[in-house]
Amino acid sequence: MTLRKKLHNELVDLKGNIRVYCRVRPVIKEDGGGKNAENVISFDEDDDAILNVFSRGAAKLFEMDKVFRPESTQEQVRNNSAELNKCRS
Repeated sequence: MTLRKKLHNELVDLKGNIRVYCRVRPVIKEDGGGKNAENVISFDEDDDAILNVFSRGAAKLFEMDKVFRPESTQEQVRNNSAELNKCRS
């Protein structure tokens, strides 16, 4: 086994095999607007793995491996998960 593959397998073992990513899409016109429109998502400025969702008057905190903001590019998402998409053997 090559050193690279061995180190990759060790990394996966340490971090676990399952990753949870969230990509928040930009607001679109179908989301509505006007005085009744409200933003229900907020991001933690200090931790890019935390997402707050406001629902029924309360904030609910969700923790993931990574939260991608609406301005994130497809390349940023792909680069962040590229190493994990390699086959393990």
